Amino acid sequence: LARSLLGVTLKPPPEAAAPLAASLHPSLNTRERVALQTKGGACMTCHGTINSLGFTLERFDAVGRLREKDNTKSIDSNGWYVARDGKKVTFENAQSLGRYLANSPDAHRAFTEQMFHHMLKQPTRAYGAETLEQLTLYFEKNSLNMRQLAAEMARMACSANAKIKPREVSKQP
Repeated sequence: LARSLLGVTLKPPPEAAAPLAASLHPSLNTRERVALQTKGGACMTCHGTINSLGFTLERFDAVGRLREKDNTKSIDSNGWYVARDGKKVTFENAQSLGRYLANSPDAHRAFTEQMFHHMLKQPTRAYGAETLEQLTLYFEKNSLNMRQLAAEMARMACSANAKIKPREVSKQP
């Protein structure tokens, strides 16, 4: 969620760690086990964001089935996110997270950047420092129309390629 839908850059973990097995803490639910495993300062640098977003999906089990309880405990699907503008947004569940993502400038920016990379196989920075902001604004001003965004990206790529002069081939004697 953080990386793919909101464009948050996360550092790789200092060391790989497998999730705690439920059998090691049979009285804890998933949220409690995750909180226990990631409570350390080094972990919370990233897991403060990862956990708070992921917990909004707790009503779904590992294969996506809706559930009301986890290990006989009621599920707490509250979460939060601090947007790029510094505002903290809270969520009660996956639906409120979904509503936020649909209207979030952070999500629009992340989508635009990923679509650009997918279509042009280049980072947006390769077309200038302002490219991502311009395309995100274009996307939002055009009612989040993906077809129009794709056409604008193609136009941008064609314009940039037209400015590139082919190298002259030297004639060999």
